[in-house]
Amino acid sequence: MLPTQKLKHTLEYIDSCGAMGTVNTNGRLITEQLLDEICHVTKQINFGYNTPNPKTNMVMGKYLPNEKYGDYEQLISTNMDRVLDRGLQCELNILMTSLNAPDMADMAQVINEKGILRVRANEFTPSREAQTNEQLFETSWDEYISGCETLEKNCPGVEVSQKTASYYRNGFPIIGTNGILVITKDGEDIELADMKENINPQEIFEKVNDLGLN
Repeated sequence: MLPTQKLKHTLEYIDSCGAMGTVNTNGRLITEQLLDEICHVTKQINFGYNTPNPKTNMVMGKYLPNEKYGDYEQLISTNMDRVLDRGLQCELNILMTSLNAPDMADMAQVINEKGILRVRANEFTPSREAQTNEQLFETSWDEYISGCETLEKNCPGVEVSQKTASYYRNGFPIIGTNGILVITKDGEDIELADMKENINPQEIFEKVNDLGLN
């Protein structure tokens, strides 16, 4: 079974249970054929899209122009239009970093032009991307808030929700903007390790066990 067929069947099952399934996507594989197959069983497609600035996307290691997908920014714009033209809701998930926070005025223009009503600004948690791009570790809380405020100021009527690292913790380890692995217990953040240094996973597991959070 092809991935698109699995997606369709999954959404159909969710719909049969009386719930609404949403689709989270990087936006590259949205086609008219796919929308024909799923638009009757979903009302919302969420795009993970960090900036309309090609130079920033290159630095962040995002999708570069190639023969298969063409220009990344234009492709995402086209596929957003496809979703919105079907009457589906479209939400943007933005990973806010020191690199793309200065681009939020340009992002606001895209949001307003498309008529997008909801944006989720995620605080950068350098668990994967920072392994290849140490610059992302430099993201500060002030830069995160600045990017969010730029969106709020320039997108009247748009719901801009802030999803910080602490939002996701809820009893399991997560990395904050400073690269420190923390876990929350009884409302208190407890440092486990500095992920910018060489770490011993066994030591982390032992700390979590000692806290009674295994």
